[in-house]
Parts: sequence; structure tokens; C-alpha cells
Amino acid sequence: MKKNLLFGMLLTFLLIGCGEKIPTTSKSEKEKIVTSFNKDENARKKYIEITSELEKLIKDGNEKAEKELKEWEEVKKEYMVKNMFEMSEETKAIAEKHIKSGKLW
Repeated sequence: MKKNLLFGMLLTFLLIGCGEKIPTTSKSEKEKIVTSFNKDENARKKYIEITSELEKLIKDGNEKAEKELKEWEEVKKEYMVKNMFEMSEETKAIAEKHIKSGKLW
């Protein structure tokens, strides 16, 4: 009985150890990295590191890595679309200046 239990535990650890190592990240963490991409050099490096590793795994035919990379691209696309419609601080200051002066055109 003890031998079977020991053998079962050994087999379980062996199977866990042989699992694929894919860098998965939660959506909130992805959004955090992507939103600070332009401001923080470390976030940019982390993004490039993760996506390049995923691309290497995709070349080896890993479907899970392909799904993860698509999620990264989707989060990045959502962020870019959101930023397209927002004014920069510089543009906001110029607009306020024109509104206060009454010369909009």
C-alpha cells in the first residue's frame, strides 16, 4: 500500500514537472503593463520580453502560446483605440486657452 502511494506521488510530481512553461498573465496585469508602456521603460522591456518568448513558442507550434499572444495584442489594441479619442495634456491646455479667449475659430 505504501509503495503504491509513493509511486503515485512520484508519478504526479513527474507529470507536473513536465508541463509546458508558457508565460501567462492576467488581463488586469496585461492592461497595467500596456497602459504604462509609454511612460515606464521597465514595462516596455517586460512587454517585449514576454511577447518575444511567446513568438518563439509559436514557431515551435505551441497553440497555447498563440492564444496568449492574441490576448496581449487584443489588450494593446483596446488601449490604442481608447487613446485615439483622448486629448493630450498639451492639447487640452491649448483648447482651454482658446475657450477662455473666446476665439475658437
